[in-house]
Amino acid sequence: MTSSLQSLELQKASLKKEAFRSFKLSNSNGYSAVFLSHGATLTHFYAPDKSGEIDDLLLGYDHLKGWQDDQHFMNACVGRVANRISKGSFPLANTFYQVEQNSQEHCLHSGDDSPLHKVNWQASLLQEPHRVGVKFTHFSPHDTGGFPGGLRITLYYWLTEENELIWEAKASCDRPSVINLASHSYWNLNGQSESSILDHHLQLHATHYLPTHHEGIPTGEAKAVAGSAMDFLQSRNIQEALNHNDPQLLASNGFDHTWIVKGPIHTLRPVAKLTHPESGRCMELLSNQPGVHFYSGNSLAGISGKENVLYRKHQGLCLETQNFPDALNQNQFPSAALLPGQEYSHLMIHRFSVES
Repeated sequence: MTSSLQSLELQKASLKKEAFRSFKLSNSNGYSAVFLSHGATLTHFYAPDKSGEIDDLLLGYDHLKGWQDDQHFMNACVGRVANRISKGSFPLANTFYQVEQNSQEHCLHSGDDSPLHKVNWQASLLQEPHRVGVKFTHFSPHDTGGFPGGLRITLYYWLTEENELIWEAKASCDRPSVINLASHSYWNLNGQSESSILDHHLQLHATHYLPTHHEGIPTGEAKAVAGSAMDFLQSRNIQEALNHNDPQLLASNGFDHTWIVKGPIHTLRPVAKLTHPESGRCMELLSNQPGVHFYSGNSLAGISGKENVLYRKHQGLCLETQNFPDALNQNQFPSAALLPGQEYSHLMIHRFSVES
C-alpha cells in the first residue's frame, strides 16, 4: 500500500492566506481516496466496477474555490453538532445556550459562524501494516459559534487492503460541552455521470425511524417502518421508495430522516448496504452510533460539480451515522453532552466490493 502527498493548486489559495493541504491514499486493489485539510474533506474516492473501470464515487468540485464556497457540506466533517437543533437553543448544566439559526428557525450543522466544515484542519499522513491514513486535528475554542467548552477533535481516515474506508472521530473538552460529529459525504456508486441515485438499491438495518415536523425537527416518537415508505429492512430501489405518497416525504421533498440502527448503542454493528446493480458496486456501512441519517440529495439541483456536470435533484445521497437530531432538547434521545474527562468516540466503516 502506498500513500502520497498530492497538490491541487492549494498553496496559499484561500482568502485568509492559509496553506491548505491535500493527500492521496491508495491500496493495491485500485481503490484510492483524496483528502483536503479544508473541512477535513474527502474530496474523491476512486473504485473499480465489475468490468474493472475505475471512477470517482463522490460528488464535489474540481477546484478549491468550489469547496470553499460550498453550501451543501460536501463530504466534510460537520459539527460541533451535526443535523438540527430546534430554535438553535439548548440547555446544558443549568444554562441555556443560543446558537445561529441558519435553517428556518433552527440551527443546521452548527450554523455558518465557525463550523468545522469551513476550518483548515491540521493534517498528516499515517502508515500502518495493511492500511494507510490521514490524521486531522482541530481545537475549537470555548464559545465558538456560541457553543460551550473548548473542544479538541482528532479525526482519522484509513484506507485498508481489504477495501475499507474507515472514519474515526475522537474528542475531549475542557468544560461541559456538546458534540455530534458526522461525515457528510455525497455518494453516487455510478461515478461522475449525469445519472442520479434513483437506480441504486438501499438496505437499512433499522426497524424504526424518527418522524419529523415540517421543518425537519423530530417529533420525539420512534415509529415502526413496517409497510411504510421508510421500510428499508430489505434492499429496495430508491426510486420506488420515493414514489410513495407519504406525508413525511412530501414535507421534506424526499428522504431527510434518521433511522434508529438495530443493536446496542456504542457497539460496532451493520448500518446500511448500498448497491448499484449496473456497475456492480456495493458499499456496506457499519458504525457505533445510535442512528443513520439518510438524505436523498433533495436540494442539489443547479450545482456545478466535477467534470462540469450540472448536478440535479437526487444526484447523490448521504448516509450519515450520528446521534439523533435535536438530542440536546429531547431527553428520551441519547445524550449529546460531553463532560471533562470523557471521550467522544465515533467509528464508521465503509466496506466496498463488486458484485457480478
